[in-house]
Amino acid sequence: MNVRIFILLPAVLLTTGWVVAEDDAPLVKIYLPRQKIVAGPSITLDDIAMVTGEDACARRARGLKLGRAPLPGETIVLKRNTIRARLASEKLFEEDISMIGATEVAVKRNVSLIQPVELINLAETFLQTHLPSKSFSWKLARKPKSLTLPESSKAELKCHSDEKAPSGHVRVIIEAVAGEKVLETRQVLFQLKYRSQQVVATCEIRPGEIITPDNAQIERIEVARKPERWISPFGATARKTIQAGAVISEKLIRRPKPRVTVRRNQTVRIKLAGSGWCITALGTAMQNGVTDDIIAVRNIDSRKVIQARVDEDGDVIPLTPGR
Repeated sequence: MNVRIFILLPAVLLTTGWVVAEDDAPLVKIYLPRQKIVAGPSITLDDIAMVTGEDACARRARGLKLGRAPLPGETIVLKRNTIRARLASEKLFEEDISMIGATEVAVKRNVSLIQPVELINLAETFLQTHLPSKSFSWKLARKPKSLTLPESSKAELKCHSDEKAPSGHVRVIIEAVAGEKVLETRQVLFQLKYRSQQVVATCEIRPGEIITPDNAQIERIEVARKPERWISPFGATARKTIQAGAVISEKLIRRPKPRVTVRRNQTVRIKLAGSGWCITALGTAMQNGVTDDIIAVRNIDSRKVIQARVDEDGDVIPLTPGR
């Protein structure tokens, strides 16, 4: 019996040792080359590296997305740390991975057909660089056709804006250039969307009520045309009932007129107007007054004192019977 135990013990130890070694082994082994040429419009880890290991984990690693593929004439460099960080997002952490080979991979592309989505992305990158304004955005207005390059050409894609784009639009011209020769041209048209704001009623506002933050709020919007200078309606009064949810436009409100001040002994213009005629004279204000106040005014020529109303222009309008 003791002999039998003596013989089996090394086998148990060897088996246990083998299991420990398997547990310590990385789940995924990755070999990175220095350079890699890809063909598709996007890059996965399988496109640029040799991936082996436990089947399920290796499949996840191979399918890892690393971004768009380079365009003709472009090189994208992918570093080890970048790849490790992306793997961690797939729950493949450093202790699960053995990564050998180069510290970074220079990725180029052997491509003859460039898809519309790639041309659109290139045009938007150009806009972000050359039109960084925060006052507008853009959306695709016309999709370009795919671009085919000769297999042997060493072409680069270059962008510039078209000054003759339709109003409210921006057009990016993409040229495939080999040396000084333009091989192909594509156009990508975007509609500009200007950022603006509007005020919306948050409850019913009755005629004569003042527009305030208590009954209205500002909303951010995008419009197709460049907006005029925005003037807040707060402080104005409603001309008629404004329903909750309605946009408060200029035609729905009455803005307060600026109040003009007339000082005592100030020279003022006396104005009396009718249909197709206007009579004016100079006078001297005998009282202080603001817009719509009734004050005494002495006519400088006749020396006669009259009662007149101060209007919004600073003139005075004589009171006549019925006024």
